[in-house]
Amino acid sequence: MRSENRLEEPAMSKKPIGLLVQQADAATRQGDHAKALKLLQRAMKDQPDSVELGTKLSSSMLAQGRAKEAVSLLKRLLRKNSDDPSLLTSLVQAQRSDQNLGGSLEAALQLTQVSPDDAESWRLLGHAQLSSADAPSAYESLKQAHDLDPDNLEIRGLLADAQLSTGMFPLPFDHAEALAELQPNSSRNHARLGNAYRINNRFEEAIAAFDQALAFDRNNLEAIAGKAEVLESLGKTEEALSIVKPRIVTGQTSFLLLGCWARLCSRKKDHEAAIGPIEHYISQGNASAWHRSNLLIRLGLLYEKVGRYDEAFKAWTIGNSLHKGRWNRESHEAFITSLMQAYSSDAMKDLPRSSFKSRQPIFIVGMYRSGTTLTEQILSAHHSIAGAGELGQLVSQVQQLPERVDGDAPYPDCLANITSDLLTVMAQEYCDYAHQLADNQERITDKMPMNYMNVGLISLMFPEARIIHCTRNPLDTCISCYGNAFSSRMAYTSDLSDLGHAYGQYQRIMKHWESVNTIPIMELNYEDLVSDPEPQLRRVMEFIDMPWDDACLSFHESKRINVTPSIDQVREPLYRGSMGRAGHYDAHLGPLKQALEQR
Repeated sequence: MRSENRLEEPAMSKKPIGLLVQQADAATRQGDHAKALKLLQRAMKDQPDSVELGTKLSSSMLAQGRAKEAVSLLKRLLRKNSDDPSLLTSLVQAQRSDQNLGGSLEAALQLTQVSPDDAESWRLLGHAQLSSADAPSAYESLKQAHDLDPDNLEIRGLLADAQLSTGMFPLPFDHAEALAELQPNSSRNHARLGNAYRINNRFEEAIAAFDQALAFDRNNLEAIAGKAEVLESLGKTEEALSIVKPRIVTGQTSFLLLGCWARLCSRKKDHEAAIGPIEHYISQGNASAWHRSNLLIRLGLLYEKVGRYDEAFKAWTIGNSLHKGRWNRESHEAFITSLMQAYSSDAMKDLPRSSFKSRQPIFIVGMYRSGTTLTEQILSAHHSIAGAGELGQLVSQVQQLPERVDGDAPYPDCLANITSDLLTVMAQEYCDYAHQLADNQERITDKMPMNYMNVGLISLMFPEARIIHCTRNPLDTCISCYGNAFSSRMAYTSDLSDLGHAYGQYQRIMKHWESVNTIPIMELNYEDLVSDPEPQLRRVMEFIDMPWDDACLSFHESKRINVTPSIDQVREPLYRGSMGRAGHYDAHLGPLKQALEQR
């Protein structure tokens, strides 16, 4: 029986097909992809089901910008060869070229199932996940690829990029560091390491790494952007502008450089200067799906600043389309229900507590964009309070808990087996982790907003701690989420109806915590805080049992960096400009209002 996975020719046509393929290969090597495509199309007329010809032809199609045709060809061949690795590999690449990230992810996942021991399969999956802004999943896939092929520097580079994008703090950068050592003359590697230092607030080391990158390549835009970001974080706006503006003026742009330029223009209140370069970059069509999405979100914020509200909303809607449809409402609601059952009023009376008596942790919780970053920045200006940022430690501990209690039940059902000793160990682990990010002050804040779901566990681990619950006008909170770039893990922010539902679940669980035996929770309203800060802050200090410090009213003078969407607002004095923000978009908010009414 004839195989369809290699070139087969009838006796009378062996030579012509063989010559066509040879000539096509030669044309490809010479960069003449149009000629190669025509030759391969002729060859496939005789062998329309050939896998080898199909993969070659799809590559030529991609080189000619004909991604949709390549996808169609590969899908046709896969109907007869569904588990062929070469076809699946080509389909991953073709779907990515066609800007179909979902299709690329699906094909890459199937490829890892067909070839689980092939590092390239996991590399392709990790790359697809990274392009979809799902850095945590990308990291796991690329780690699998690295384990299979530890000497592959391309895989290690992607793994380092995934580490830098996970949002973990402190940001792990062992792979970025290793690459700089393995390839010490690579400008790209030093720039990547500089960004790791930058995000971890190691500014001197960041500048040194960026300077090293620029010594090898003075046109490295990633290094230029990274160095300018550090300079801006240090309050050296003019120096930052001096190295970025010449590149923008001469049309040397990149995703990172444009993001930095927008930040600098916003600092100078010259929002219009950032709009044109970003619009032009997007219109060229060369940005990846994730970069395009991120830039559209940023462009919407710039439009908003100059009063172009309908254009702002349109930019956000197009930018959010990358993640729209990925949020599972039913699963999220079911998880909230399981938390309410596991931490019921009766359960909270019986569940053990740790013997950890420290009052050091302060947990700042609430919906994203509700004022958590502002609150931490204000508190961290206090001489005895250190801000640790958005710690992922508690989330990691929740994920590990089922295994640590030696049970088969998932969280939170596994709480039935938890002990005081384990809770004490977990509390100490958490504090040890926090001390890596913040000075060991009398109080340390953790502003991970989503910890509103972990109030029950926090109460068991830290019986003496305090929780500050940040609230804000629901419509303003939600439109602020919609107008910022979040990862695929927060996909509810990309759809107004999903946002309204998620907000309702947030309110549902917070109302539950108020009804059970948790540690003390104080509500801090954003509108009250920005309208009359001192009385609200004195109330906070009394709640956390700390003396007043006038420095809290000058929080915006802090040099501390925040790597959240609120990065720029916390560098300004308190202002009321964000109050009533949703009013500018009232005509577009029907789905959001309807979902909020149903909560």
